[in-house]
Amino acid sequence: MQTFDQSLFDLYTRELITYEEALIRASNPDDFKLRIQGIRLRVDSAREDMERTMTEFDRRRPAVAFQEEHRDGAPQLLANS
Repeated sequence: MQTFDQSLFDLYTRELITYEEALIRASNPDDFKLRIQGIRLRVDSAREDMERTMTEFDRRRPAVAFQEEHRDGAPQLLANS
């Protein structure tokens, strides 16, 4: 999950909106300016830590899928390869 301003920053860095548009719409324009200047906020650090943790978790977790239809009507757990 991310804040509205983090989402604006993502749109700005992908060049989908202009700096001016992002600044007008930012819920905290001063914090947004700091983010553009490369100054990391605590909320950004926490988000990056969470994303890194989730990526590690996904990499280590075995992939599984549920087969919707089975002969007896019950879902069957299958390991993906």
